[in-house]
Amino acid sequence: MKACPSCGAENPDESTFCSLCLARFQVATPSAPVQGSPSPGVPEPPAQPVREEYVSPGDYHSLAREEYAQPGPSGSAFRSAAVSHPGAIAGAPLPSWARQRSKTDIALLVLKYSFIAYLLLFGVNFLIGLFIFGAAFGGSESGFTFGVGMLYLADAVVLILSGFWASRQAMHAGRGWAYGLSTVAAVVFFWEPLISIIIVLLISGEFFVPIFNLAGILVAIFLYLPLGALGGWAAEKRYMG
Repeated sequence: MKACPSCGAENPDESTFCSLCLARFQVATPSAPVQGSPSPGVPEPPAQPVREEYVSPGDYHSLAREEYAQPGPSGSAFRSAAVSHPGAIAGAPLPSWARQRSKTDIALLVLKYSFIAYLLLFGVNFLIGLFIFGAAFGGSESGFTFGVGMLYLADAVVLILSGFWASRQAMHAGRGWAYGLSTVAAVVFFWEPLISIIIVLLISGEFFVPIFNLAGILVAIFLYLPLGALGGWAAEKRYMG
């Protein structure tokens, strides 16, 4: 048995990682022998395990770097040890370049998180809309202004989070911003028109095509899409360094 130089836990002699803190071990290379024969009857001291580098079980950056350097279904030795370590990073999604996502998988991922974002936007806008309606009905100008400000702020938070969630799930190096931008684009240009068509069709029985006005397109391009890209970029920096 050998003791971990980081936490002191006992590990089998053949261990590469500490079973408690995941510190990496490397057997020290014996130093060059000193000229002259050793004293008879005096055994040579055994090689002591030394620490190569400490990697915390929650170090997503090291995991992502090693997976990027050694892509494949099995992953690196660090990932194998981390996944088997209780309470470690077993729930971390395998990066897309290691799983070799297809274009269909990417499209389904974007549609999934964009739909969740649409539902959140709908719920938030409905609740804040009730507050704004109450303020306007009660003649509170300050309440009305506050409600409008909260509406824009809540929309921005939801859009950033939607891009963050999609990018975190994809774990695609250098493409986090693209996942975030695509997710928000799907919300604005796919789910919102589609749900509007379905609602009007169910209520009135008539089919209509929503028309995008210039102001709405400019807001989407220069405000909403950058917010999604920001969320995707933040997730990439958080989980992949």
